[in-house]
Amino acid sequence: MDIREKVLLKKYSTYNIGGETEFFCLLEKQKDIVDAVDFSKRNKLDIFFLGGGSNILFSDSMFNGLVAKINNDEIEILKETDKNIKIKCGAGVLLSKLSAFCVQHGLGGFEWSTGIPGTIGGAIRGNAGAFKGEMKEHVLKVWVIDMKDQDLGIQELDKEECSFDYRYSIFKENENLLVWEVEMQFEKSDIAGIKSKMKEIVQKRKGSQPLMEKYPSAGCVFKNPTVSDKVIKSFESDQETESRDGKVPAGWLIDRCDLKGEQIGGAMVSREQANFIVNTGEATSEDVIILMSLVKMKVRNQFKVQLEEEVKILL
Repeated sequence: MDIREKVLLKKYSTYNIGGETEFFCLLEKQKDIVDAVDFSKRNKLDIFFLGGGSNILFSDSMFNGLVAKINNDEIEILKETDKNIKIKCGAGVLLSKLSAFCVQHGLGGFEWSTGIPGTIGGAIRGNAGAFKGEMKEHVLKVWVIDMKDQDLGIQELDKEECSFDYRYSIFKENENLLVWEVEMQFEKSDIAGIKSKMKEIVQKRKGSQPLMEKYPSAGCVFKNPTVSDKVIKSFESDQETESRDGKVPAGWLIDRCDLKGEQIGGAMVSREQANFIVNTGEATSEDVIILMSLVKMKVRNQFKVQLEEEVKILL
C-alpha cells in the first residue's frame, strides 16, 4: 500500500476547503486497512477514514495524522430474479456509479439519489435520503470492520442491527464500526420510467439548490429539527404542506430568519437553498464554522430551536 506525505485535503472534499494531511493512503482491500492501522500505531498517529468527502469540512491547518480514503468501488450481482436484483456493493462506490448501474439494469427506487455526491459508505452511515427515499429502503446486510477488534476482521450486521433512522445509523453512534461492504436489493422497473424520474429530480435540484460547479458545498449543513406545534403550524400555513414526523426543514427556519445571502469571508448561505453554506471561491474552514454558528444563534433566538450539524467537522 502506497502511503503519501503532505497531501492537500481540499482535493478530496466537495467543499474544496482544507489544508494538508501529514499522511494519506487509499484503501482498496481489507488488508490495506490492517496495514494503515499498523502504520498509524507504529508512528503514533491519529487515523481518519474518509469516504467521498461530500459531508465533511476539513480544517485549513495541517492534519497531524493519516487520512485513509475508502476506495473499494466494485459492484457485484449476487442474485437476479424476474422481479429484483441483489447486489454487493463496496463502501467506496460513488452514489452516481450505483445510480448508473440501476439505470443500466432497470432497477427502480434509487432515483432519489440522482445528483447527490459521496459514496455508499457515507450514505449508509448517515442513512442519506431525498424526495421521500432513503438508503435503508434498499439495505439487507452491512459488512463492517470493528476498529476495536485486534484482528480487524469483517463482521456482518443485518438491517435491524444498523438501527436506521432519520439521517442516523448505529455507525454514527459507534464510530469504531467502519462500513466496508453492503448487500442491497432493488426492484426491477421500466428503464424509460427510471430515466424520466431522474430527469425530473435533476430539474428540481437545479431549481432549488446551488450548482456544485459554481459554488462548492457539502450539501445540507443542518439536520431537519423536531419543533414545537406552534412552529409546525407556522410552517404548514406558510408552505401549504404537512410536516413529517414533527420536523420542519432546517432551510425553512434559516430562510425565515432572512439569512439567505448572509456571508462571512468566502462562506455564504446559499440564495437558492438556505440549508446550504457554499464556498464562493476562497472560503476558509473558519469562515464556514463562524457562519454556521451565526445561523444556529439566529434560529435559536427566533424559533427556540437548536440546529444540529449534518456536516462532520475535522479540525
